[in-house]
Order: sequence, then structure tokens, then C-alpha cells
Amino acid sequence: MACQKLNAVLLLCTLLVVSQVGRSEAGQNCFCECMKKCIPVGVLSVQECAEECDDACRKLGFHGEPRGGMEFCRKLAS
Repeated sequence: MACQKLNAVLLLCTLLVVSQVGRSEAGQNCFCECMKKCIPVGVLSVQECAEECDDACRKLGFHGEPRGGMEFCRKLAS
């Protein structure tokens, strides 16, 4: 039950991110932005967040987890 609620929250957060940035930029950052929202919640592990964010981004029509996963996100942020 908690996982279903968190999945819905992640999907809504991802939709919010997509609505606030250009579609091409959101596609590049979808996974990373989702991870920024998921990890602080603390309900799921980093690996579980990665799986949920990958799934949410794919459902929105973007690529899922990029090669390099969180390392890619760290490089993107710097």
C-alpha cells in the first residue's frame, strides 16, 4: 500500500517537473529530478527509487535510467 502511494507521488512529482521545463530538457533530466524527490522521502532505498523513477519516466514517454545512473545525475548537476 505504501509503495503504491509513493509510486503515485513520484509520478506526480515527475509530471510537475516535466510541466515546468521544456520537454527535451525534461527528457534528459526526468530520472535525475525524480531521484531528487524520491531519495529524501526515505521510504525506499536508492535502488528502489531508481527502479520507480525509471518506470515513471518511461510511462511519461521519456528514457528511463541513463547509463551511469546516479553518477550521470551528479555530472549533470555539476
